[in-house]
Formats: sequence, C-alpha cells, structure tokens
Amino acid sequence: MSRAAVNSVLENSIELQALGLLPGATYAANAVDTVEERPFIVMRWEENVRAFDTRGVQGLTVWVNDNLGDYTRIDACLEVIKRLLTNMVHVAGSDGRTITQIDWSGDSGDLWDDGYHTIARNAGFSVVSRPTG
Repeated sequence: MSRAAVNSVLENSIELQALGLLPGATYAANAVDTVEERPFIVMRWEENVRAFDTRGVQGLTVWVNDNLGDYTRIDACLEVIKRLLTNMVHVAGSDGRTITQIDWSGDSGDLWDDGYHTIARNAGFSVVSRPTG
C-alpha cells in the first residue's frame, strides 16, 4: 500500500489549505465516526492486484465532504486532488512504498453522506506502487 506518500501530498498541499482543508483533515475510511472540521477528506484504499512481481495496482477512492450548501468547494478540492495525485511519479513514502504512477478513473455525482451528514463527491484512482529501494 502507498498511503504515506499520498497522505503527505494531500496533507501538505497549500492549495487544499487555501480551500479550507485543515492539516490533519485527511482520514482513512472507517477511521473516525465524527469529524467536526469542514471540508475533510476520506480515503478508501481498495484491493491490491499484484502485477509484475512486486508491483501492484490498487484502487483508491478519495471522498471530499463538506457542509450543506453547494458543491463549489468540493469540486475545487477534487480538481486540486486530481492534479496532485496524477503528478505523483516515483514518489517515495515513509511506509517503504514508492508511488510509480497514479491514474484518475472518474468522479462521482453529487452525493449525501448519511454517516457524516454532509454533502460529498469522490474521485477514483488506480495507484501503481512498488517497494522502495
């Protein structure tokens, strides 16, 4: 899994911070029950399909949740996230994995999150990574 590099890029993005995303407002799916700050990001890592010996392709869905209203800030956050992630090429993370490439696979429509009581949208990605070293 390549969590560390992705988390670092999103957590340290000045552009996302300018849109109101606070440092520390990026969570793993099912890691928290309630989140007070808005907007916030939830990342859901999916199955890892191993290919080419130790490299693998893994699904990643990045959710952006915000207060009721319109989706303008969510849309802006998703555009930044898509650019940041798809520009990650050969980026080593502190977890011993290096991102080789990330491809965007599409966005969701406008959604309501029953758990967090927020509006939300998500973007899907395919992440190719390898062990660092």
